[in-house]
Amino acid sequence: MNINVRLLLITFAVIVIISLSSTFIFYSSTTTLLKNQYSQVILNSNSDFNNVFQALVGSLDSELYELTETKNISSSNLTNLDFIFSITEDRKIIQSKSKYESFFRFF
Repeated sequence: MNINVRLLLITFAVIVIISLSSTFIFYSSTTTLLKNQYSQVILNSNSDFNNVFQALVGSLDSELYELTETKNISSSNLTNLDFIFSITEDRKIIQSKSKYESFFRFF
């Protein structure tokens, strides 16, 4: 009976040690993996946002260039642009030369 108790205690101790070490290894590896994956998702989102923003700015720049080259600036010609202001030398807005689309056009 004395040997059976020792074997049970040794077996129990080995199982506890193996379980704790495998739990620690699993926890540390999953934590590292999730941190790396989260960092990669943030980098990809940042890159996607930059690409979309640059495309939007490029389309706005090209629309403004086309409108200013044709000198045909009216509120009906504004597709992506919401407003165009003309300013004086002292940086004051000239109301008569400014064109804008209605603010509530989407509602």
